[in-house]
Amino acid sequence: METTESILEEVALGRRCGSLGYLNNFFSYLPGGYHRDIIPEQEFDLSFRKRYNGERHHHSDFFLSQSPRVFYATIDRVVAECGFDTTQIEAMQEGDRGELNDHTLTVYVQLRLLGYNHHDLTA
Repeated sequence: METTESILEEVALGRRCGSLGYLNNFFSYLPGGYHRDIIPEQEFDLSFRKRYNGERHHHSDFFLSQSPRVFYATIDRVVAECGFDTTQIEAMQEGDRGELNDHTLTVYVQLRLLGYNHHDLTA
């Protein structure tokens, strides 16, 4: 089972290995992020497993079992639980996205602890 410490070590290792922006597109799943606009409304309640025709694409079973609506609602809930204001996150989307990823690292960690893997949150 993953721990906060193991996840933070993984992030630190990814950054040390020269992986520019280890959290990659994490910002795009946060409030105001562009990934939220990619999925057509009529597919918002389809599970990711159905959307991907049963292919894993390196995603966790936890992620694949959810619909985009549930996934984004979970992210929004964790953002709030971590003490962030949604409008603040949306405003930060216009700035340095690497800084936004660093600023919201606690959200990433909490989502990983719920069962999402790195690819679920950064691809």
